[in-house]
This record gives sequence, C-alpha cells and structure tokens, in this order.
Amino acid sequence: MFKCAAQQFPSRLLGCARWHADYLGRSTIWTHVAPLSLTGNYCKSSDHHVQKCYSPNFHSKTMLHMSSNRNSNFDLMDEAQKRYKHMLSQVDWKEVKKAPQPALAYGAGGLIPFVLPPLAILLNGEFLPNLAFVQLAYGASILSFLGGIKWGFAIPENTPQKVSWENLGQSISLSLVGFGSLILPPWMGTITLIGGLGASAYIDITTPGYPQWFKAMRLCLSGVAIGSLGFGLLLRILY
Repeated sequence: MFKCAAQQFPSRLLGCARWHADYLGRSTIWTHVAPLSLTGNYCKSSDHHVQKCYSPNFHSKTMLHMSSNRNSNFDLMDEAQKRYKHMLSQVDWKEVKKAPQPALAYGAGGLIPFVLPPLAILLNGEFLPNLAFVQLAYGASILSFLGGIKWGFAIPENTPQKVSWENLGQSISLSLVGFGSLILPPWMGTITLIGGLGASAYIDITTPGYPQWFKAMRLCLSGVAIGSLGFGLLLRILY
C-alpha cells in the first residue's frame, strides 16, 4: 500500500500543478482534503479529490501583510512622538513660577488622592481594591472637571475659543470618558482614565489662548496624576 502511494505521489503532484490555474477561477465542492504541505492553495486532482498545493505566493502575501502592519505601527509611533514633541514645544517651564498662589496650592493638593492610594498599597504589602477604586473615582471626577474648564473658557465674550461643536464636544467627551472608566473593569478603567488625562493635557496645552503658567502647571500636574495611576495599575498586576 505504501509502495503504491509512493508511486502515485509524483503523478498526483503533477496533476495538482496542471489543475491549479483553472481551479482558482471556478467554485467546487470540497469532498476531501489531502494536505501535501503546511501552506498553499487547493486544487482538484484527477481522482476527483481535493489536494493542497504549495504556493509561494501565500507566504509572500503573508509577509507583505505583516510588513504592512509593522509599517502602520511605526507610523502611529512616529505620529505620537510628533504630537508629544509639539506639546512640549508649547510649554515654558519657567512660567510655573508666575502661576497664582491659589492655583498652585489647589493644584498640588489635588494630587494627594492620586499619590496616596498606591503608596498605601505598597506599604501595606497587599493590594487593596477599595483604595484603588478611590483613586480611580477621584481621577474620573478630575477628568470631568478638566472638561468643564474647556467649556467655561469658551463661554466669555472676546475669548480665543468659541462656543463651537468641536470645543464643547471635546469638553463633553472628557466627562464621558471619566464616566466610562468607572463602569469598565478596574484595570481597563484605569487605562481608559490614563488615556483621557493624557488627551485632556494635550488639548489644553496646544489650545491657543490659555496662559503659559496654566500650560506649564497643567503638564506637571497631569504627569504626576498619570504616573500615579500607572503605578497603581502596576501594583494591581503584581499583587
């Protein structure tokens, strides 16, 4: 039986190659599959079975698709780096000194609920879900507050930002992101909140009309808040 199969193998392979071109243009019912290779296309053999024929195009197309995905990822990374550099170019760190004392005091105090929960978890030696939720809920409320700042900035007369669909839409979107972070699973909600705070910082820093001290302070406060959320997420994974 094995000898017979070995003798028929070359003829079947030849028949597979002959039928390969026309089979791709026609539809047929596959009644039996006899794989001859790990990758390839199917074609009809002389004994009315379907055999699998090796096709180098499959491998080439796969590699081309993988290369295209890598290029897309590189494009996204390049775009993110460009936006990050553009955001930093809008900030003058020395302007933080010109910030009003109440803004600095309330801003620094507002970081406490971000920083304390992960530190308490770290010192405790085990993960505390309730404390982690306190950080998440506070972050969601802060994100909604930041969205309200953009709405309020567009309302007064003679402001550089107008009451437009874009401005008010961005403001509302931040509130919705904060709300969504609370109804998602905790780890996913934390990632969502980090993205929302990052997007909010980028929008405010690149928006014309905000004072320079506000942009510099905004970047500092958002950086600490995002770092604290990321640290809390890391502790969730480790514990």
